[in-house]
Amino acid sequence: YDALQAQLSGLDSQISETTQKVQDAQQKMLEGRETLSDSILSQYKGDGSLSLVNIVLTSEDISEFTKNLTYYSSIQEDQAEKVAEQEQLRDTFSSALNELDAQRDEQQKLIDEAEQKKLIERYIQEAGSLNAD
Repeated sequence: YDALQAQLSGLDSQISETTQKVQDAQQKMLEGRETLSDSILSQYKGDGSLSLVNIVLTSEDISEFTKNLTYYSSIQEDQAEKVAEQEQLRDTFSSALNELDAQRDEQQKLIDEAEQKKLIERYIQEAGSLNAD
């Protein structure tokens, strides 16, 4: 029973650390989501001049077309990077959450085992006191 209590104590500190990791990952994920949302919203609220159709129709010559297309590609790449970063942040959060769930499952298993040991110990003591009478 004492050994199980010691394991539980160690597991409690691991759970505290993992909980902090989950909270940090969640905060970063939410911040990343807000950044991505702001980026997409600003593009949506824009005047619409940055679309492939507008680039083709409004470019006066091939040089301007190339410049606008390069600019458009850079913006699309930036947004793709932000989406990839957000996916990574979500995966980190999910991983930390899964680790926390596993630790809590282990904690519950140890608690159940400790309670069982304590009951057995109490029954043995009660049986011993009955035999002594």
